[in-house]
Amino acid sequence: MTGLTKGLGSRFQNYSRVLQLLYTGALIVMYTPLIALLQLKFQSEERSPFETHGSFLIMSLVALTIATLTSGILFYITGPLQRSMAKRFSFIHYKILKVVFCFSGILAPLSLVLTLFIPHNLNWIGYMIVCTLFVVVVGCNICGYVKLLDKERLM
Repeated sequence: MTGLTKGLGSRFQNYSRVLQLLYTGALIVMYTPLIALLQLKFQSEERSPFETHGSFLIMSLVALTIATLTSGILFYITGPLQRSMAKRFSFIHYKILKVVFCFSGILAPLSLVLTLFIPHNLNWIGYMIVCTLFVVVVGCNICGYVKLLDKERLM
């Protein structure tokens, strides 16, 4: 491996780390206006959103927490301490963390949007959307992992 290739790899890792932090920041910034919209929608109603769409709101809060934590873990793993952390985290563990980060990062705002736009009696549509999202995210990441393993076998 040449010095240029090593330099590009480290630059890519630095960009990847910055993009993870930007995505997490954008997620948190996007989350606040969605909560304000939720408060406006349910302001004049007798029942709170936790009574009508409790599972979506809890799902959203848990997903936001998981996305933030996995972003921090991924940032720590891919950082300057990567060489010492590489012994503790294998590539498959890294990919699993990426899948969890991707799914929970999409699920957090999606759950709030589902609370805003899906009526209480049609919650099953929201559950189907979440399950479809899960299958798509996991399927795409598994396909990417399999392609990467095939490339490594050919080399």
